[in-house]
Amino acid sequence: MRIIIMGPPGVGVDAQSEFLLERYDIPHISTGNIFRELFEEDSTIGKIAMEYIDRGELVPDDITE
Repeated sequence: MRIIIMGPPGVGVDAQSEFLLERYDIPHISTGNIFRELFEEDSTIGKIAMEYIDRGELVPDDITE
């Protein structure tokens, strides 16, 4: 099973993901968590992603890849 949940920051993506994790016992990969790690590392890609997130936008696919 593959489920993709998308949305801008603050719309409840993590809450919905947690519900599905508990219900179906499936692995969870969070780009939000990955980006938070990059912010802590003060990486270049993290800085670029933060510009989008600060504006309440989704980080484009070419950055996320």
